[in-house]
Amino acid sequence: MVAIISPVADLVIGVSLGVLAGFFFNIGAVYLKKGVATLNDITLSDLKTIWALFKNRTWMFGLILGVAGNLPYFIAQ
Repeated sequence: MVAIISPVADLVIGVSLGVLAGFFFNIGAVYLKKGVATLNDITLSDLKTIWALFKNRTWMFGLILGVAGNLPYFIAQ
């Protein structure tokens, strides 16, 4: 492993980015759950119910937060 700045600074940056990624993942999951709770039953055989997820702003916000959490996660790795 190569230290870019110093071993301590790399540790602090890595842990901070990991905590930030965890925050994004967890808050994203909360919004995904809130979005699903407002919808009717979702069935995989009916594409209209799945399409309703993508029209739900709360669910989409949670999805974006979850995907955005991958950037600090990969940088921390």
